[in-house]
Amino acid sequence: MIDDFVKWLKSNGWCVCRYDNKLKYDSLKEVLARYSFVDESYLKFLSIIKRAVNETKNMWFNCYDEFIGNSDIAFKWNEFETISLEAAEDDLNWQKDIRLFWDNHLPIIMSVADTYSYYAMNLNGKIVFGMEPEFEEVKIIANSFEEFINKIMTNKIL
Repeated sequence: MIDDFVKWLKSNGWCVCRYDNKLKYDSLKEVLARYSFVDESYLKFLSIIKRAVNETKNMWFNCYDEFIGNSDIAFKWNEFETISLEAAEDDLNWQKDIRLFWDNHLPIIMSVADTYSYYAMNLNGKIVFGMEPEFEEVKIIANSFEEFINKIMTNKIL
């Protein structure tokens, strides 16, 4: 399935770089320790794909290099959490709610196309969509990462 998805991305103008050798799941799990709920299909994707960025470079998958801060993309993988925390200023309860939300939502795609938006995997493995100004208000897009990439390939999203 990942190979079909990579072909689809490339045929739709995405720049996709693969690893010569797969990343080990242990490395990925260490980096994503905050997110014990990450499903196997997304880990497989991350172990194979080094980078996936659309043609206009305003939408990208968060991959290993983004998670470890070794990417040339100006936005950090958790940029929207940071923006929300800054908006909360000194409101400790609001900050607590924001952190709890992001503890349960791993951003997998970031976009700065028309507006700041993202797709994330939630605690239940579902893929959700959120956008500014209320990043923490989301709608469910797919029940799994596999369903999500199938929807992308059938042009139902993105």
